Amino acid sequence: DIPMTVVHAGVKRNTGLEETYKLNKEFYNLLVPTMEKTGGAVLMKSKTSAKFTLWANRILAAAVAVLCFTIYDILVWYGHVRVIPWQICSVIMIAFYLCVPVVFCALWCIEKLLSNILQDRVFIPANVRFIRRIRWYCAAVSLICTPASFFYPPLLFMVLIMGFLALVVSVVKNLMAAAVELQEENDLTV
Repeated sequence: DIPMTVVHAGVKRNTGLEETYKLNKEFYNLLVPTMEKTGGAVLMKSKTSAKFTLWANRILAAAVAVLCFTIYDILVWYGHVRVIPWQICSVIMIAFYLCVPVVFCALWCIEKLLSNILQDRVFIPANVRFIRRIRWYCAAVSLICTPASFFYPPLLFMVLIMGFLALVVSVVKNLMAAAVELQEENDLTV
């Protein structure tokens, strides 16, 4: 037994691993199998997370589709509430409709990526392509909203957020590309 300090019920005492196991049996039973499977990392079940994200993606696609039909009424109401001229509302609506196809393409790529993950096809070149496309779609939304932000400055936040998201997705794409490369090398080695 390796002696270690354990805090239980506010009392600090030295104990061995077996006693630590007894003190934290429920936590240990939950944690150790997960850590053994993941090489020490504690992860949420990836299938559950991927399924949740897949459904959230579908709900978001439905919300964007509904917005396509209701954006005019929403902007008319918003223009009255915020006292915004109709020209500014028109600019917002044009930017929205220009972004819609790009958003649907990004959501489709996310759908395909998550479908591959659920089929245990994670480190494949197709996923790298999907992530690369998502990055370009984020950058495209940022660029589309940039001219509109001159007329309606709050859209500048959308521009900055989507630009930052494009950078983050770019890093994820680079990590995925490196992982795919390592996976292919490992497959060739075996």
